[in-house]
Amino acid sequence: MLFLRLGLRVVSARAACRPRSYATSSVTINRVAPEATVGVREAVLWPGRPDMCRLAEDAQGLHLAANVNNDVVGVVSLFVDGAEARFRKFAVLEAHRGAGLGSRLLQAAESEATRLGAKT
Repeated sequence: MLFLRLGLRVVSARAACRPRSYATSSVTINRVAPEATVGVREAVLWPGRPDMCRLAEDAQGLHLAANVNNDVVGVVSLFVDGAEARFRKFAVLEAHRGAGLGSRLLQAAESEATRLGAKT
């Protein structure tokens, strides 16, 4: 996987947390508009600072959201420049951590990065 080739690994700081269980049909990963990412970004990364949740380059990015029962509960933004990909503003709401949603988001972002020609 791309993030493993980059020397990154997905770890859980909440090992003691009981994972949620979702039926596969209740979780979807979709492309979304940049504005659809702001709520989760703010809740997780910058509480009370919506101005910090928007990137100047958001319009050039590809944004993915994990949806549970039609609610956005996780997001990641992907920026591809030639053979290089960057994942930014990756966040999953605390109540939905431990169920693999973050891993699914990163896998989807990696697939999109590869599809768009990224090598690193």
